[in-house]
Amino acid sequence: MQNLSNLKIAIIFSIIVLAVSFSMVAYATNIEKDDFKKSDESRSVTMKFNGNFIVSGVVVNSVSTSTNTLNVKFYGFNHDVNVSGAKIIGGGQRITLDDFKPGDVLSGKGNFNENTRVIVVSKINNLSFRGRATSSIQARIQELLNLIRQLEEKLKKIGQ
Repeated sequence: MQNLSNLKIAIIFSIIVLAVSFSMVAYATNIEKDDFKKSDESRSVTMKFNGNFIVSGVVVNSVSTSTNTLNVKFYGFNHDVNVSGAKIIGGGQRITLDDFKPGDVLSGKGNFNENTRVIVVSKINNLSFRGRATSSIQARIQELLNLIRQLEEKLKKIGQ
């Protein structure tokens, strides 16, 4: 009888431990899902032993087109990064530093030299440019439609 009571207690204890474990896993999974819903705002960095890195969630503080430099903020640190020679993309197309604005969110990759402390950026993706790219394409389409209307009017005048 005593063994049966001990067995019941052990089973109940095991069920409680499993329930708490599953709820912790579910909580952690929800945190991860919530973090990735805001992909433009999520910050991460992966760095290999050779200094190659991939970074996301970098925020632009200022842009200097004359020196090809971005002043960026990442995890509370501000740093000037020279982007000469980097492939710069925004909205799926090549863009220039003129297309950057303070507050833009970036991802990128490059190399950090531990001895010289120099950061060499090889690729930058301006995640905030997506909306601006779409609106600029729409504006260009509207300009082309206006030109077509003007041509139609001129053709009508010639045909009369």
